[in-house]
Amino acid sequence: MLKTTIVSVTEEMPVTNEKFSRGFRWWGLGWMSVSLISLVLTDYNIFRARPQLLHDWHGIVIFFLSLTILAVFGLSAVTTRDNWPPSLLPSLAIVASLYCMVFVLIFIDVNFVWNLYIVFGVILSRFTGRRMLLLVTVLLLSFGIVVKAITWPLDLEQLNSLFGLSMGFYGTSALTLVMHRLVSERYKRNSLLEKLTAAHTELAEAHQKLAETAAQEQELAVLRERNRLAREMHDTLGHALVLVTVKLEVAQRLRERDPERSNRELRATQTLVRESMNELRASIANLRSPTLEREPVCRALSRNAREMAQRCGIHVTFDILMESEELPRQVEETLWKVGQEAIANIEKHAQASNVRIRVRRYDDEVLLRIEDDGVGLPLSFSRQKANGHVAYTSPEGHYGLSGMMERVERLGGVLEMKVGKERGTTVEVVLPLVETQVQRLGA
Repeated sequence: MLKTTIVSVTEEMPVTNEKFSRGFRWWGLGWMSVSLISLVLTDYNIFRARPQLLHDWHGIVIFFLSLTILAVFGLSAVTTRDNWPPSLLPSLAIVASLYCMVFVLIFIDVNFVWNLYIVFGVILSRFTGRRMLLLVTVLLLSFGIVVKAITWPLDLEQLNSLFGLSMGFYGTSALTLVMHRLVSERYKRNSLLEKLTAAHTELAEAHQKLAETAAQEQELAVLRERNRLAREMHDTLGHALVLVTVKLEVAQRLRERDPERSNRELRATQTLVRESMNELRASIANLRSPTLEREPVCRALSRNAREMAQRCGIHVTFDILMESEELPRQVEETLWKVGQEAIANIEKHAQASNVRIRVRRYDDEVLLRIEDDGVGLPLSFSRQKANGHVAYTSPEGHYGLSGMMERVERLGGVLEMKVGKERGTTVEVVLPLVETQVQRLGA
């Protein structure tokens, strides 16, 4: 909802800002028009009353200062429109220059005093708060002294005149302060919206980069799985096909000299082909991972272990206390793959009589432990890492242990393999129960 609001307000900002800027431009043009008319009328009336001013240097000074006042006023309007609140030093320079030029005109003719209202307008447009009130007070005193509304001692008529001037100057200033507050709030709001828009853009870019990274990680995981399957097929099917070829060649050579031995080789080759087909079917099943689609990981591991026990005559004990349906998908997948690999290793290499499988779920992690009483894992399969942890590598030409380590570490888990004092191996996996980056993005 916040994202929608930011986008909606951001789309409206150019339109409202254009309206606001247009209002500033019209206000500046309007005030400049009033100032131009005021200057023209004042100059006309003064030259009409004192035509001799046109025939000496006073006329040139009046024309020059009038045009300069309009130019400075125009500069003030432009800078005010483009920047709010205006900078202090440029504002003081503009007001001081206008004030001095108007007073030069007043020294030529006192009727130019009304041009102080131009200075008054610039003060209202460029200053706020106490600074504006201070400059308005200075301008009011200057105006009162010029029109002799302030002389000592003050009489009642002068007090009334000064009160009227004060009401006009300060009343307009109070109204302007209210407008300034509205304008200031608007500028703050626009500034905040611009920052929010920039932050939203940066967040969108970061989210895009994160999504790209997650996609790359997912693609890398797929490639790793393909490599694992390729290595597994090379270890099983590839070697089996080589052996089948050799046995068939031997049987062919022995067919005439020793038919009985040739038949034995053919029967052994048939058995080898059947075993290879079974292993190939298992590899394809692992690739599609249909097991976890039918049942939770704990039931799948239990069923797999029971099947292994029936084939090998091994006694299997289960210690499973958890609701596996609550596990994240990738945690279930990793538990299944690692547990399947560990059970397969027990069947192929451990020569064990008893196996114990334990699964526990805690607050923020899940534990899988598979223990056997077999011959134990050779110490040559382990190596000490730089950070003090133990890493496990498969023997040359095999990838089971390495694949287990990669799967567990990819989820931020820990895999430990312990060899008993006399015999047996314990495979222990601890996985954090948190969603992975890819899962969060997919949600």
